Amino acid sequence: MAVECVYRSSYRPSELFMNKSDADQYDRMLEVAENLSSMIRHVLPAVSEDDAEKLSIFMAERRDLLASALKKNPSGITDLLKAEATALAPVVQLADAS
Repeated sequence: MAVECVYRSSYRPSELFMNKSDADQYDRMLEVAENLSSMIRHVLPAVSEDDAEKLSIFMAERRDLLASALKKNPSGITDLLKAEATALAPVVQLADAS
């Protein structure tokens, strides 16, 4: 019988990781998404909570690419959308994550 050490996400305990750094990285991404969602809802109060969460998770998962595009390469944003159209990633609802 083998013993495995697993780590749970603080925001979404159902998510298990084999190492602490992956769990921490996932939690940071969800924290960024939560803050982005609050900002989106503040700027656009008519946006539904669900839509704000989907957008914020999309942005948080791709924050490095977005930061690079915002700083140096504006066309990187459209490249990101093209890549997304070919491979849709699953979206984690913040309500499930909290």
